[in-house]
Amino acid sequence: MTAEVTPHHLALGTELLARYDPVFKVNPPLRPEEDRAAIAQALVDGIVDAVATDHAPHARHDKEHAFEAAAFGMLGLETAFGVVHDLFVATGRLDWAGIADRMSAAPARIAGLTGHGRPIGVGEPANLVLIDPATRHTVDAAASRSLSRNNPWHGRTFGASVHATILRGVVTARGGKVMSA
Repeated sequence: MTAEVTPHHLALGTELLARYDPVFKVNPPLRPEEDRAAIAQALVDGIVDAVATDHAPHARHDKEHAFEAAAFGMLGLETAFGVVHDLFVATGRLDWAGIADRMSAAPARIAGLTGHGRPIGVGEPANLVLIDPATRHTVDAAASRSLSRNNPWHGRTFGASVHATILRGVVTARGGKVMSA
């Protein structure tokens, strides 16, 4: 059995729903503080074994409505690492190996992907995420790589960032910019 949690369910709560801002309309809905604390502890304890973004971009015509009529979902892919880092690594609740496990190795294992979590052999193509633990960045929904703007993290500053991603030995993103194929 496996269990996953989203960054927004770890960090955002029902108090945000009082404003009826459709950006915070997700399914399952955001929960109160005691539920957030319990699920965060379950992630630390390994009961919840993976963080999944539930990345759900929506066009403005689907999301920018009265709360009741708006589509469910929010952006999460670009900000997932920063959220989880600030909640767990920066506070000492998980170490770097723990965050790598919950955000990479465990999801790969659950999905049945082979070869993840082991050293890269000489001559083998690498699949890597390079983290810059010293670079703080502030989320700007207008500057997002997504065409959607339903970003709950707009204006929030995170204490670490993804510097680059490498897929099968090819740099796919660097410094927030997607590389051409």
